[in-house]
Amino acid sequence: MKNRVPEWRSVRRDWLLHSMGHTEESIKRPWVAVVNSWSEMNPGHYHLRELAQSVKRGILMAGGTPLEFNTSSICDGFVVEKRLVLPFRDLIAFSTEMMLRANSFSGAVFLTTCDKNVPAHLMAAARVNIPSIFVTGGPMLPGRFQGRDIVCCTDGRPMIGKYMAGDLTDTEFRTFSLTSHGSIGACGMMGTANTMQCLVEAMGMSLTGCATMHAVSPAKYRCAEESGHRIMDLIEADIKPSNIMTRDAMLNAIRVLLAIGGSTNGILHLLAISRETDDPLDLELFEKLSHDTPFICNVRPSGKYTMQDFDEVGGLPVLMKYLKEQLKTDVITVTGQTLEQNLSGILPMDNDVIRRPEASLRKDGGITIINGNLAPEGAVVKRTAFPKKRVFHTGKARVFNSIQAVELGLSEETISLHEDEILVLKYQGPKGAPGMPETHIPPIFYAKGLSDMLIITDGRTSGSTRGPMVLHITPEAADGGPIAIVEEGDTIRIDVENRKLDLLVSEEEIARRLTSWIRPDPGNDPFVTGWIKQYVASVGSASKGAPVEFLF
Repeated sequence: MKNRVPEWRSVRRDWLLHSMGHTEESIKRPWVAVVNSWSEMNPGHYHLRELAQSVKRGILMAGGTPLEFNTSSICDGFVVEKRLVLPFRDLIAFSTEMMLRANSFSGAVFLTTCDKNVPAHLMAAARVNIPSIFVTGGPMLPGRFQGRDIVCCTDGRPMIGKYMAGDLTDTEFRTFSLTSHGSIGACGMMGTANTMQCLVEAMGMSLTGCATMHAVSPAKYRCAEESGHRIMDLIEADIKPSNIMTRDAMLNAIRVLLAIGGSTNGILHLLAISRETDDPLDLELFEKLSHDTPFICNVRPSGKYTMQDFDEVGGLPVLMKYLKEQLKTDVITVTGQTLEQNLSGILPMDNDVIRRPEASLRKDGGITIINGNLAPEGAVVKRTAFPKKRVFHTGKARVFNSIQAVELGLSEETISLHEDEILVLKYQGPKGAPGMPETHIPPIFYAKGLSDMLIITDGRTSGSTRGPMVLHITPEAADGGPIAIVEEGDTIRIDVENRKLDLLVSEEEIARRLTSWIRPDPGNDPFVTGWIKQYVASVGSASKGAPVEFLF
């Protein structure tokens, strides 16, 4: 008997679509996934449900059928238990990958905004490798307090410190709390969320200018509609992430990261994303490019201005135009054109927000990779946020296993610190904490005059933070890195200009301590259950992007 229904399983799927009101015509069209990280749990993703309507309008106008699904989303500021945040990146990537692989999508539009969601979606897009385009949610507007622009957490933590010290009244603090965030969207400084949105555009995965269009601007909604229309062209031309997220595109992203003085988390995420392209980056490459990439973006926390100011003077396209001679401009982008073509019509005008390279804020990049006997595999310094008096510094180590222990001791006055000492926070890495939580300069440091105290850690920090921090030290303490054997009172020397971080203890003593070191057992930690248990068993080094890999 002749088989009249050779693909009978897809017929069953069509019936299910009919039950949701789809016509035969809409089922025949190319299906486009609208991958939406909308949530009521944070302002960065709060507007994405409405933004998705503009995307769908563009898809329908161009002859496609949009099918929307949600992914998890996470906001670093909203979550109190910071150890849970970074593991979300890989969880989101895995779940998004599986949704896309399990369904017959011709292409995908990703709506994404905040710190872990953007890299997670890039990782998933690279794995699945169907035509894809990103609509990043955009920054929030700055708040206003006492006649000046406020960018939420960058300005907020010092304000909490002032309130703790009695320098703000209850009324003033309440007013600040109500006005510090000017709208929905990503926090309004060059923190991790806006850094990652800029890197999406820099590697060619979003339309020109998308990164800095504000969440509440009509331009963002027009961009969303254009992106929905554009995905159909990408499907027709069979242009996939593998055609766009090339080695040269990644080099462009690194250049942009350094030029904007972006979040140190950008390094972590670019390392992880590149592993999905089968052409992994390494820390040495970031350091190499840093030497001749000028820092030209005068935006907080490393500068004076806000993301709104950055957008108003042309945003990322202007910055990339200034960097043109250092970029790989023949790369293809989601516009269907090369970066050279995308930038051809950009006309920069002189301003103080985006500096010309010859008038740069620094002649080298905003991020530096340092080594030494405390960081044999490297550590990360945000040079643009580092006070000059700590660039070369020697001090006595004060050793703790969490910033919370330090805060508690200071508030209960059971410990005292001096700003010339060096705070060592160990067991804060991907395996050790676990989860590599953000280590902020806490408000009590501002209240007690410790904001310029040097902090070194195998953990990470928020992109909103300004201050002297050495981050992502590898190997981490839980892997037996030298930071694990630093003792109270040891002398440590940092020389940022010469990229060195050293424990001034004899090689023999370091060897003796490492030999007697005992690896902590994560099984004794009640926090290590479920996904976190799997994460601890599978996560790699921060020097590789802290990737979760199940190939033991």
